[in-house]
Amino acid sequence: MQQRTLINMLMKMIEYLIADNTRLKMQIAKYEKRSGAQFGGTQRINEFKKV
Repeated sequence: MQQRTLINMLMKMIEYLIADNTRLKMQIAKYEKRSGAQFGGTQRINEFKKV
């Protein structure tokens, strides 16, 4: 009985990690898509200049 409980817990952890991995991949893809974007000004988002 204890082995079955352990297996169920491990399976739930694996399911969570797979879902979290997918979520993080989507978030990284969104950031990469925006990497060269410019909004209004001449300065890019990722570049900072001293004033």
